[in-house]
Amino acid sequence: MRRAQLSLKDTNKTMARSTAILPVRAQYTRTATTGNPRNPAKGRALPLSFAAHGFSLIEMLWVVSIIGIILSVTDMNGIASLNTRYYATKQTANNKNIANALLQHAKTNTALGVLPAPYTGSGYNSTVFNPVDATPIGTLLAQTLRATNIAPANINTDGTNAKNVRVYQAIDLTQVTPLDFQSGPLVILSYQYGEVHQTTCMLSDASCNKSSPNIPGASVAMTAANYNTWTTTAPDLPPEIFSTLPMQKQMLALTSGRLTDLRDKFAGHFRTKQQSASADDTTNWFPYPYATGFPDTPVPNLSGANAGGTALGCHDGWYDLASSVAGRVSILDQLGLSPAQYGVTAWGGQILYCRDYDPALRGPNSLPHYAALRFHKSVSTAAAPDSTLSNNVFITF
Repeated sequence: MRRAQLSLKDTNKTMARSTAILPVRAQYTRTATTGNPRNPAKGRALPLSFAAHGFSLIEMLWVVSIIGIILSVTDMNGIASLNTRYYATKQTANNKNIANALLQHAKTNTALGVLPAPYTGSGYNSTVFNPVDATPIGTLLAQTLRATNIAPANINTDGTNAKNVRVYQAIDLTQVTPLDFQSGPLVILSYQYGEVHQTTCMLSDASCNKSSPNIPGASVAMTAANYNTWTTTAPDLPPEIFSTLPMQKQMLALTSGRLTDLRDKFAGHFRTKQQSASADDTTNWFPYPYATGFPDTPVPNLSGANAGGTALGCHDGWYDLASSVAGRVSILDQLGLSPAQYGVTAWGGQILYCRDYDPALRGPNSLPHYAALRFHKSVSTAAAPDSTLSNNVFITF
């Protein structure tokens, strides 16, 4: 009996020791409670099956779904903001590319460096171009715009299903500047100031797709009176501003260079002839057109002069340096210059030459001898010099 009792005690001690060394998780599983797992006595015991199995797959899926819905709702504003920024960035880039294409068209496809007129038609008001214009200049404009890699449908509108219209405006301005920019006679440069911007106005919405003198969208029209401070009004996107003035100044610099070359060539020709003459020679050695076949003793052929007498101070008339008269050696040919290049301004306007310039009317071939070049003061319009003194620019030598 005593041996049996000792055996039972030993068994109980062994079980107690085994329980003491069980993993903590196993102990918690056996005594799972709703309270502190370190003090199970303070909590309510849970069924063993719940503690062993935890959450089911369906319950976990519900939790994940709810979390996803919450995240999507809270991030919706961020996604909308991202889409708005992407749209604005894309349209701003398109506006810039279109503006550059319009300037390139003015430079390469027009003689005067002028922008195309905004297009109004087929429901559009003051937009970029007419996509069905088959004229030579219209075809060149379309080709230049295609070179931007912007789809044709995205030029006059934003390319969305709403077809929000794009606005293009250009106004004519002038600037008075010295011929050599720092000095010299004053000339008038005509140039254009343009802008392109994207609106939120649908092509089909007559309430906002307004016609001249207004423009589509929320912004007011740009004019010569407000262009210095003009900008768009929200929700219209900011404008892309551009101007042909730099291009016109480049053409003026080219014209000024041609006139300098002409003056130097004429003066050099006079000095060369004068140095080979006698000391008391008073001949006017400025060149004149002469008949072909007499290179050694040229016979004057003044049929190219467009006015005789003392028209604007010239005794034997003004010669068109670019003209070619049959049977006559032109003045620029004698100087080794191309009439097609040096006989006109960079815009193609006439340059006239007088070999006996005498605004004081002292008499023909009076000493000292002067010659002059003449062109129209509104040089960028390619207008021909006229009989109104104030409309002309004179360069004497």
